[in-house]
Amino acid sequence: MLLGGLVFAQTEPTNPYSFAQPLMQFSEAIKPFTTATVPRQPVPVDKPIDPRTYLLGPGDVLGYDLVYTENFSGEVAVGPSGDVLIPGIGLVNVNGVTLEEAA
Repeated sequence: MLLGGLVFAQTEPTNPYSFAQPLMQFSEAIKPFTTATVPRQPVPVDKPIDPRTYLLGPGDVLGYDLVYTENFSGEVAVGPSGDVLIPGIGLVNVNGVTLEEAA
């Protein structure tokens, strides 16, 4: 009987991207909590930002493009503690990290 279960499992089609839909739903569900306190107007700067020296901190907004699935990109806000919640990855602390290091 165990062999029958194994054979059945092996004949089921597998989809390596089956997690993509739940991740996209999760991303949409948490969007109000991750972007609600972020000002939507960019802050003017005197000169272009150098990714080697600019330090990330609370209020910064980062774009992401996850390469393990199609069309899964978006923006995440750096929270008060310096954390960003990246769908499918989890919390990542970027406080005091340069743009270059975060990339």
